[in-house]
Amino acid sequence: MIPAGSPARITGYGRNYASAVVAGMPMRLGLDYGREQETLREFVEKMVVTEDPTKKLATFPAKVQDAIRLGKIMVGMNKEQVIMAVGYPMANETRSLDDDLWRYWISSFGPYQVLWDGKGRVQEIAADQLTANIIVYRPK
Repeated sequence: MIPAGSPARITGYGRNYASAVVAGMPMRLGLDYGREQETLREFVEKMVVTEDPTKKLATFPAKVQDAIRLGKIMVGMNKEQVIMAVGYPMANETRSLDDDLWRYWISSFGPYQVLWDGKGRVQEIAADQLTANIIVYRPK
C-alpha cells in the first residue's frame, strides 16, 4: 500500500503501465484489469492527483484518519475515505462508483466487497476472516 499523500510523479508511459517515482522510490503502476473500462491515463490520474489529500484527511474523525493511514476500512466510512484508504475498486468488476457494491482484491486469494447504504456509507465489508483481518479497521 502507498499511503495517501505520498509524493508521486509519473516519469513515463508504457503499453499497460506507467513508470513513476513514489516517495522517492521507482515504481510501475500497472493496469492489469479494466483496460476495456478505462485508459491507462485515466487509471493513473485517479491515483496520482495534483491536490494534496493530507489536507482533506486532517478533517476526518481520528478513527477514520487512523484507518486510512493503515490502509484499512471500517463501517461508516464514506466513498472518498474508502478510496483514500484502499484505492479505487477494479473498473472491470465495479462499473460505477454509484454501485451499491464495490469489489476489491488484496491478493489472488483475497477478494472482498464493500457494500454501501443509501447514504453512501460503508454498511458492510464482506470478506473471509483472513482478508477481513488485513483490511478491516478495528479501533482499540
